[in-house]
Amino acid sequence: MAKAICNPDDTLEFYNKETDTEPAWTAKIPITESCNDSDGNLWIKTIAVWNEDGSTYYFSSKYSNSGTVWEMVASGVDYPDELSPIAGNHLILYSK
Repeated sequence: MAKAICNPDDTLEFYNKETDTEPAWTAKIPITESCNDSDGNLWIKTIAVWNEDGSTYYFSSKYSNSGTVWEMVASGVDYPDELSPIAGNHLILYSK
């Protein structure tokens, strides 16, 4: 995955290449919980329902206080307790 776009209507689009104009996958990702830590990072929990096959994943995410790093981990069972590869599918995205 080369690009991810979060839209104001709670949809998430994943693109295989930066130059792609159509997303490879899309999901509805309403926020179920959010808070800020003492460093100013935003932590959120979402339930993603993939439009392509209807599968559901639980995401725990952290947005850096600088707005340049989005770290997330997903599980098909429940919300992951930590942001690490052992907790589920781990992904780190950087903005330009």
